[in-house]
Amino acid sequence: MRTYLTCLLIPAAALFSSCSSPSAAELEAERKQHEKDSLHKLVKHLDSLVYYNRKGDKVDLKVSNSAVKSHLAYAERYPGEKDAALYLFRASDVAINDLNQPALSVKILEDLVRRYPDFKELPICYFQLGTTYDNRLQDTAKTRMYYDLFLEKYPNHELAPQVRTLKTLVGKNIDDIIRDGKGK
Repeated sequence: MRTYLTCLLIPAAALFSSCSSPSAAELEAERKQHEKDSLHKLVKHLDSLVYYNRKGDKVDLKVSNSAVKSHLAYAERYPGEKDAALYLFRASDVAINDLNQPALSVKILEDLVRRYPDFKELPICYFQLGTTYDNRLQDTAKTRMYYDLFLEKYPNHELAPQVRTLKTLVGKNIDDIIRDGKGK
């Protein structure tokens, strides 16, 4: 009987030892991946809510605030991910268009330009920085700086003619522009 039990216990012990539980490092990696996936899903969901939000008469500021915070959190936690720069870009858009916070939008765009020099929408970022400093923050020095950077880096971009024109108008009031237009 004892031999019979020993014959059963040895294979059972071998079976259980080969089915070891995940290590602490594996569990932590799985937890981090789940956290990242959850935040990514939240950002995508908030993107769709922001889009839906813009179709209505009134913007839901809670949704817009949540979208900006989630986009920024993703980019901060996962800066090496391919979507990080895009999420900063979207956060900037929501900050200026839905929350009416041009200073926050500019801060986000300046961070994006600094951290992601290869981002495909960088010309748009420079354009938005220039127009936001011009139209919303009335900072002519920064406006000129970003228009100059745009033209230096992207002289053949489809927005370059518009940037050249806008640059000639920096610092002028509407009366100056009308007077200059009549003189031509």
